[in-house]
Amino acid sequence: MALTTTDNMRGPSDTLYVVEFTIHRATNIPIADLNNISADAYIVAQLAVPYHPIQHEKYPLVYRTPTCRNTLHPEWNSTWRTSGIPSSGFELKLLIRDEDPGDMDDRLGVVRIKETQLTLQSERIEMEHSIQKRRGSIRAYLFTYVASALSKNISKHGRLVVSIKVLGKARDQTDRRVFTLGPRKLIMFKSRTTPTWG
Repeated sequence: MALTTTDNMRGPSDTLYVVEFTIHRATNIPIADLNNISADAYIVAQLAVPYHPIQHEKYPLVYRTPTCRNTLHPEWNSTWRTSGIPSSGFELKLLIRDEDPGDMDDRLGVVRIKETQLTLQSERIEMEHSIQKRRGSIRAYLFTYVASALSKNISKHGRLVVSIKVLGKARDQTDRRVFTLGPRKLIMFKSRTTPTWG
């Protein structure tokens, strides 16, 4: 069951933590460019907690990695530090996209990670997750299936590697907001979207 603003609402007894997410790399992502057998991949990470007191969106925090170009095995090694994550956990949704300046970005898959309990010792180092194909681009998966039929070097089974670590308690345990601590650089979405701080 997905976390929402009404399910398992955070109470005053919840401890708030600083949590670091590292998006390391992916392997065998779907093919977005059949000519080059590659993709220009980036990830949009969406973070939800059981209750957010200000915003009512399901995913109040969003982070975007840089784009890795011309590869089916992108390495981002992007770190996203957040604060205000409650001990009752979070849901992290990782949307894999292909950047295409001349068209809508292709959806290459999604990974969902859910934690229902956090402590100071919580740590997940380089966990591998299967990339789910649901709601992915039909064109990208068609390219991948065709290429895999012609070459044994192309796999249809993508994987994403992510680390999650609790760095400590949030400085202000009375501030129930969830927010980004770093890195403090502006990562621009394309013109049809809104810039976001990451």
